[in-house]
Amino acid sequence: MPGSMLIFGGPKEQRENKILEIIKKTATKNIDLKKIWDHPDIRVIEVAEGKKSIGIDLIKSGNRFLQEKPFSLKSKFLVVLDAEKMTTEAQNAFLKTLEEPPSYATIILCAKTQNSLLETVLSRCRKISMEKAKKPTAEVETKSDINLLLKMPLGKRLMWAEETSKEEKETIVQILEDCVEQERAVMKSRDGDLELQRAGENIKKMVEIKENLENTNINTRLALEVLVLGLD
Repeated sequence: MPGSMLIFGGPKEQRENKILEIIKKTATKNIDLKKIWDHPDIRVIEVAEGKKSIGIDLIKSGNRFLQEKPFSLKSKFLVVLDAEKMTTEAQNAFLKTLEEPPSYATIILCAKTQNSLLETVLSRCRKISMEKAKKPTAEVETKSDINLLLKMPLGKRLMWAEETSKEEKETIVQILEDCVEQERAVMKSRDGDLELQRAGENIKKMVEIKENLENTNINTRLALEVLVLGLD
């Protein structure tokens, strides 16, 4: 399965299991899955400790890694975890390799969503959606309804923040991303200046909280309370 691909959606564990499945199928010999990331023909790029993003230097090192032929496997594998955290410069530095990888190379990008990847990156990758594997509960789906949230009185909004803060962080981030997408849809369908401004401000606030939750040790409940009090 040589080439460039993007695995997105679903829980992180399922995305990473899909990566292991692809490597196992593509490799011509058995690999000890417990030692898979230490194999000389497999390189994993991820956010370095103490960093918030994947910079251009890491991507350039990945490009260089793929220039040499495999050591013992049929393919060389370059895996980028949390690919949505690549900087714009890093994504641009990846374009040529994604479009024309060596015949022996398999590039796997792994991301929560497609939203924060450049269209030029997306167009160069075969997409594998894990959304069908993701089965949110009815309760989580309700929490992701921005229209319902906006109609809540103050007390119920604070209750929403308290209950939502008990979810796994990845689930909370997904809830916020769903809400952002709903507000973006509002911006595309409405012409009124006030409605556009309102949706735009809400998006800005939700994206800020989402990024803080992903990159800092901010108190989740407090962050969500601040968010719901500021939504219009």
